[in-house]
Amino acid sequence: MKIEIRRATSADRLAIAYCIAEGFKNDFSILSRDLKIIAKAIAPSLRPEQFFVAQKNGRILGTLAISNRGCCAAKIEPTALRRHFGLLKGLFGSFVMREDFEGAAEFSAATGYVQFVAIREGCRRKGIATKLLKESMELSGYESFHLEVTDVNLAAMSCYMKLGFREYKRIPQKYAKYRGFRERIFMCRSL
Repeated sequence: MKIEIRRATSADRLAIAYCIAEGFKNDFSILSRDLKIIAKAIAPSLRPEQFFVAQKNGRILGTLAISNRGCCAAKIEPTALRRHFGLLKGLFGSFVMREDFEGAAEFSAATGYVQFVAIREGCRRKGIATKLLKESMELSGYESFHLEVTDVNLAAMSCYMKLGFREYKRIPQKYAKYRGFRERIFMCRSL
């Protein structure tokens, strides 16, 4: 069976959260190294209606969100973070993740903001991210797209450039040593 790209449903929430936990495990490692705990902690924060998934034989292999200035793809749920990470790590996680999860996209209504691109381990470098990006951008109905990527994620940057995204801004990262990257790179593309 071939890979199917579709809009996510609320039933996909935990599988989406697991993809994100796995795809960004280095970012979450300060809170937990257990992917199941991370997924359970972030799942309530996700808004499935903003997500697309790549699936094969009923298994979700990857995900991404396309939000807009009116609705972000996630809204931090501090209670869930404290329940799964503990009081201190939950509070810290709420503070640190708020910018990444709830960062407001300041673009026109015709612009989609691509977030949370994550492909399961073992499924990477097989064209799934490219297919997921292409088809979800077509399904979303936006005229142009923006995204951000870190300077250390060379594979993602290469994928985005092959799809026509171009860099337009770089922002140095505070506490780069602890975050594991030096710059956030912003890219855009029109259909």
